[in-house]
Amino acid sequence: MFLLAAAAALVAAAAATPTQFHLSYAGDASMRVAWKSAKEVFGSGAECAFGTHPARLTSVAPATIRSYLAPAHGYHYSALLEALDPGAPFFYRCGDAAAVRNGTAPAARGAAAPLAMAVFGDWGWCVPSASARAAPPTPRTNAQPQP
Repeated sequence: MFLLAAAAALVAAAAATPTQFHLSYAGDASMRVAWKSAKEVFGSGAECAFGTHPARLTSVAPATIRSYLAPAHGYHYSALLEALDPGAPFFYRCGDAAAVRNGTAPAARGAAAPLAMAVFGDWGWCVPSASARAAPPTPRTNAQPQP
């Protein structure tokens, strides 16, 4: 019985573990960090601690929580890290993750600094209507709005 309870606790913890992190530029001295978990979490599980040293994460940003097509596709979190030192490295830990991650804040406005960026597009996902399921697929099915 003890082993069964311990296994259930491990599965629950794994479901709350943050995954799929990404950072994005969010204006002067700000970055937005987003992540996903299989289980909806609140409190410290829905916030991001950050700072200028991995052992001193002295600021906390609350996260918004959204669920798309839940619960099958999990819960998505987004936190705005503000008042970062321009062009400086910063460290963050989101949700109940043990790992501290790092990034570099945007350069000050007007500063001559190299810029590297990635652009990603997502067609999204939808459940087609009954008439669309009966018709042959078209290349842009996922881009069409839901009826």
